[in-house]
Amino acid sequence: MLQRLENFYLATLRLAVIIMATLLLVGVVFFAISSMRALQPEQEDAKAVPVVPDALLKSSLSAPVKRGAITSDDPAPGATNSPDTADAYYRRVGMAVYNLVKQANPDADQERIISIVTDNVKPKAEKWDQQAIHRTLGSIW
Repeated sequence: MLQRLENFYLATLRLAVIIMATLLLVGVVFFAISSMRALQPEQEDAKAVPVVPDALLKSSLSAPVKRGAITSDDPAPGATNSPDTADAYYRRVGMAVYNLVKQANPDADQERIISIVTDNVKPKAEKWDQQAIHRTLGSIW
């Protein structure tokens, strides 16, 4: 009788250990999967698509740069292009982004948006030494 009780006790103990080990294993797998998801870059929300007519976007991006309207720091005739003269291109891109944002939010602050675009694009362009790359990055971004 004592042997049967001991066997029952050991069987119950083994079952409890197996159940706990299984729960721990499932927990480890769950946390491993969730940590792998945390390492992946966040996906942008596909629902928040601004409604901007294609024609307006194309016209604002392909419009020629009007130096007098953009900046009063026009370079002297015959002066070489420096990274500072690319500011007109940065402002042009900032205006295109502002026009895009203005469609969704009419109360958007123009100078703030232009400065955000300029502050993000200009350091990327300044990493390169060639002046043509400065103008290209300024006109593309």
